[in-house]
Amino acid sequence: MSILDRHIENHKVKAVPGSMMVTNLYTAGVAGEAFLRSLKDREEILGSYCATCKKAFLPAKLFCERCLSRLSEAEAETMKRVAPSEGQLQTFTKVYVDLDNRPLESPQVIGFVTFKGFEGGLIHRIFASNEKKLKAGAKVKVVFEPSHQRKGSILDIAHFEVL
Repeated sequence: MSILDRHIENHKVKAVPGSMMVTNLYTAGVAGEAFLRSLKDREEILGSYCATCKKAFLPAKLFCERCLSRLSEAEAETMKRVAPSEGQLQTFTKVYVDLDNRPLESPQVIGFVTFKGFEGGLIHRIFASNEKKLKAGAKVKVVFEPSHQRKGSILDIAHFEVL
């Protein structure tokens, strides 16, 4: 019987009291781990390069998005590309609540940043000392957290600063 053939009747659903220990471990994958380690250890935004398509992608990936070639670990070093420290703000929005829908102390600007020579980009916090400079197409510079505070997370990037 497929899910479309089922007739769910709520009165037949049973609950069993108690608790069940559930543990899990989420990994970023091979390319994602390389990307995050690069942020933490070298203050570099790591992308991938496909020699077949002659395209660089950001963030780092294990497969080419165009031709689906696997970027094997043997060639991984030659397939990595580091993004420049400056990028371009493509779009942005101002948020007033956090992910749990709680009000923020002060609004934050979140934007999509692209980098020359790369397809894709990063969504992250944007800081502008002058809000008049905040516009699509603005040049931005990556600002990393101090090395002793980095944990191997996308939040190792403190924000992108509008130039």
